[in-house]
Amino acid sequence: MARQTRRTPPRPVPAPTETGRDANTPALLFNRELSWLAFNERVLAQAQSETLHPLLERVKFLAIAANNLDEFFMVRLATVLRSYRSGLDEVSADGLDSEAQLQVMRERGMIVQLDTDWAEWMRCSRLLTKKWAESH
Repeated sequence: MARQTRRTPPRPVPAPTETGRDANTPALLFNRELSWLAFNERVLAQAQSETLHPLLERVKFLAIAANNLDEFFMVRLATVLRSYRSGLDEVSADGLDSEAQLQVMRERGMIVQLDTDWAEWMRCSRLLTKKWAESH
């Protein structure tokens, strides 16, 4: 029997006349880079959850988060920085220019995210070593 997935229909974007606000108002839009950081924080939260996932799954979540972070620095952050340095500063959909995006990225705690990631790797490494020692 084929498994069916139930999809909810997309919600229509309200017309400006219905709400009095334009659907393209920057306050209503997400910044691509900041949204990505929020996603990676959720992946790290899965890695830190001892109650939801066994140890090896948590290590997999850490690997995903580390890979995502590498991509973020090599591609996304580099693209915003290149745009800022080139002087061809485009404003993102949410109304932030490159300089503002770089500032917000720093404020969102890239260093804290890296520290959390590293601390979790070390904690999982100690747990894996302990489990290995118990089995041998």
